[in-house]
Amino acid sequence: MLIHAVIKANDSLTFKFKQVTARKHDDAKYLFEKLVSENLIGAQYAQYKNIIQDVIQEKARVEYRGSYVSKADYESMLRKAQKFISMAAGIV
Repeated sequence: MLIHAVIKANDSLTFKFKQVTARKHDDAKYLFEKLVSENLIGAQYAQYKNIIQDVIQEKARVEYRGSYVSKADYESMLRKAQKFISMAAGIV
């Protein structure tokens, strides 16, 4: 759920500025980077692309490789998701 929350928050940004959303999860990071490179959102948010990448990798690790998510992993992902969603809400 956290993973999809980050993707949807990113979709809200890309739709606001570019009227497009990611068709695949892997497109999300690229679209976010375009927002930064085109100065549609501030450069101070550039490092948030790493949050998108992290949640996509975590999703793949859990869904496709059947890995276990520890409490610490979950809490880390929760903090990242909250940070990204807060950033997106402040912009949208």
